[in-house]
Amino acid sequence: MSFSLQTRANGGVNTPGIFCLGSAVPYIITTATLDNFSQVNQLDEVVQPFDTRIACTLSGIVPRASNQLLIIENVGAAILTIAANSGSSTAGYRFLLDSALALDPNDSAFFIYSSIAAAWLFVAGGNAGGGGGGGVGVSTFVTPAALALGTTNDYAPAGLAANVVLRLAANAGGSTLGGLLALATGSRVTLVNISAVDIVLANAGGGSAAANRFSLPGGADYGIPVGDAIDLIYDGTSLAWRKG
Repeated sequence: MSFSLQTRANGGVNTPGIFCLGSAVPYIITTATLDNFSQVNQLDEVVQPFDTRIACTLSGIVPRASNQLLIIENVGAAILTIAANSGSSTAGYRFLLDSALALDPNDSAFFIYSSIAAAWLFVAGGNAGGGGGGGVGVSTFVTPAALALGTTNDYAPAGLAANVVLRLAANAGGSTLGGLLALATGSRVTLVNISAVDIVLANAGGGSAAANRFSLPGGADYGIPVGDAIDLIYDGTSLAWRKG
């Protein structure tokens, strides 16, 4: 699923045939840090542009409704760094990242807000997600039926495709994925845990077809914490899903 993405400021005009997203007024950054960011009267807009006059680290943005999409754009001339789980912002405002995410000028990053994790979850974009100098593609969000108790092998939910975000709910007693249906080489899939318990990915799960298995860091099973997400990329040479 892809769109031609065009943002518009409040009061702007949508162009027919173009997928337009409401955009807040660009916020001019003149400080090295920006904590607990909130722009008055802009809380319903999907796109938040930042005009970076100097390099800046953004540690948090005001929470929104659960599963609401937010696109952060760097429309300035300096690098905007999005901090990972920074204590500089109030809990609930922070970005749940493995490491800091750098946005070069004219770069963007997609996040969704998780009320379970009380944090912003990374979806795509920026240097960590293959963005850079020209925007990002829009992912398709799919919410399959809740996972079964125990292990599900060769998982192939409806809607599975490259650049999809699967919003997964585990069984209360625990759910494990033993494998995910193979896609084309280089295909990326994001798994988001929207349940109240961890979801486990089994490393090299023997119950799934060889091409559908996960090859995870350290050769160990990987638990997706509550409210967290994992990016996967399909390695067509090794015939396995790897952590992106």
